[in-house]
Amino acid sequence: MSDTIEHHFKPITHTFLDKEWVEGFTIYYKSVDGGKTSFLIFAQYTPEDYTRLEKIMKEGDRQDFFIHENDLIRYFRECILVRLRRGLEKDKPNPLEVVRRTYPVIRRILGDYLEYDISPRMLRTMDELPDILCPLFRNEVIPFPALVSLTLKDPEIETHCANVGMYSLYFAKILELSESDMRDLFLGGLFSDIGKKDFPESIHTKSELTSEDWSTIRKHPSSGRKTLNDMKCYSENVLRMVIEHHENFDGTGYPFGLASEKISLNGRISRILDVFDSMTSERRYRKPVRIIETLTEIKDGMEGHFDPRLLTALFKSFTHS
Repeated sequence: MSDTIEHHFKPITHTFLDKEWVEGFTIYYKSVDGGKTSFLIFAQYTPEDYTRLEKIMKEGDRQDFFIHENDLIRYFRECILVRLRRGLEKDKPNPLEVVRRTYPVIRRILGDYLEYDISPRMLRTMDELPDILCPLFRNEVIPFPALVSLTLKDPEIETHCANVGMYSLYFAKILELSESDMRDLFLGGLFSDIGKKDFPESIHTKSELTSEDWSTIRKHPSSGRKTLNDMKCYSENVLRMVIEHHENFDGTGYPFGLASEKISLNGRISRILDVFDSMTSERRYRKPVRIIETLTEIKDGMEGHFDPRLLTALFKSFTHS
């Protein structure tokens, strides 16, 4: 049996084989015949086949192997997320440890979606993460410096999205938002840069960007909103946060040049957090900036970009952390 290139596949190695995923999955290999690409079934994996298939897949002269996105989605829902929940229920860790365990799951899901030819259905695997994190942030005190210290600082898109999502939970806490609004803020942060999925690789590696490159970059908020809107399962608050996270409070941002309260609350929050994470993370043109230096630059060196009342709330919370 085979599947066509029109379906979505992710390449895997022997390290993907998981003894705890008892449901198993289908392993494919790629076949090209007369210019037509198909994915043919290589084997059905179950934990009983672990040793045999691991040996085969580790052999250097073997072809590449793949998993279909349907099985990949099941894997995250039925194995990774179940394992996460069971571990949290069993160990009852402190709030920072809950964040530490959840964070890599978020990055992994976003990373697979952004890197491979996988449909936006993949994003739905994160639907239950707000159920874990929102009550935690509403009911517990998680200091901002401690939260920032748990996040990675690499330049990957999935890291930036995961960081903005996590910092959004903190912002929702200090603004005393409802759990529903906190959920929207969290998801909007996680999805803020998914519009960069189809960017040319050169944009991520160039030392200097051309005007054409900047034109492409400026399309990512609209592209991200369209992706989520087409899914018809996310609120307008989430959609506006994704499309407005580069709008400046003084009207100099993009894509619409909105100003002041014409930018949604979520959009104004995400503008602050987008810049904060970019400055405190590694970029191709500079090293990460320390938290206090970043906040000082945001306050004193970027006048007009941010809602001053939201900045005040963030600074007050930080000084009391």
